Amino acid sequence: ELGSTLPAGANHESTPATSSLQSIFAFFLPSCFPDKIHPRFIPMNIAHIELANGRTAYQPGETIRGFAAWRVDRELRRIVLHLSWRTEGVGTRNSGLAGQIVVDNPPSTGKHDFEFTAPRMPHSFAGRLVSILWTLDLFTEPETESHAVELVISPTGAPLAPAPDTDGSEK
Repeated sequence: ELGSTLPAGANHESTPATSSLQSIFAFFLPSCFPDKIHPRFIPMNIAHIELANGRTAYQPGETIRGFAAWRVDRELRRIVLHLSWRTEGVGTRNSGLAGQIVVDNPPSTGKHDFEFTAPRMPHSFAGRLVSILWTLDLFTEPETESHAVELVISPTGAPLAPAPDTDGSEK
């Protein structure tokens, strides 16, 4: 518990009314909650993506919402959020960018809300030979910190799987 490591006189309360979003925001942006966290316990360079309701599975056309938070020890040119897919497995590797948000000249400590629309294709897929994976990435430039969150985008909300052959094996 962080509260047990705070200096004497510092106050760190954990109440049911404190949401996880506030806790994470307080960790990354302590000036908003100066009485909760002592600055010496906060790493200088941090980047984090928080998805609304902690949700990581979406159907095509749904809105992917959340925020990016960062704190770095130097001036930034920009922060970039990428929604992208890639293949993994045997054969040729492919990838694609489905969406991008760029914030130019952000402060060295900040928070930015984002929204993407989950693309219609390709769907998340988990096969024996190849898989299609979706990722939401946060980068700071110049590169100091980054963070990635794996997503699932499919009509079922789960990675699609190959259909079994009539003999029971995967196609």
